[in-house]
Amino acid sequence: MARRTLILVRHGHASPGAVDADRPLDRRGQGEARALGLALAALVPAVDQCASSDARRTRQTAAAILDRVSAAVSWADRSLYLCAAADLIDLARGFEGETGIIVGHEPSLSLAVLDLCGPDAGPVVDAGVATGTAVVMTFDGRWEDLRPGCARAARRIDPAEAPR
Repeated sequence: MARRTLILVRHGHASPGAVDADRPLDRRGQGEARALGLALAALVPAVDQCASSDARRTRQTAAAILDRVSAAVSWADRSLYLCAAADLIDLARGFEGETGIIVGHEPSLSLAVLDLCGPDAGPVVDAGVATGTAVVMTFDGRWEDLRPGCARAARRIDPAEAPR
């Protein structure tokens, strides 16, 4: 059975704004996104796909990651903006290859980690997923078999520990 890696990323810190979907990364968020790209490149230099919400800050975070990590396919997906954890997992079930990244929002990210990894994920997402943070999960099987409790939260990559 093939091992799959799913990386869930919360966008970097964003500037305040009246229209939430249009808020860009602020200076801190730009640094978080660059650092996360460096950290992920050391872990997985290439991925099969990278999907992000179509919100500006998530697209910018994905772009910073993809400056360091090559992706065979990448796209922005409106369905990831304000989605439920189940919707995020459904998207991942359609992935191909071995490794995929989804750049999205809270609380759907931490809820998806808890759903996929069960109670052992608590320490990884104890207070949610902070801005500019990635959670790396692995599981054995096909993407379409992704289901509650099948994954293992391998690690969390925080902005503070990522290289700058």
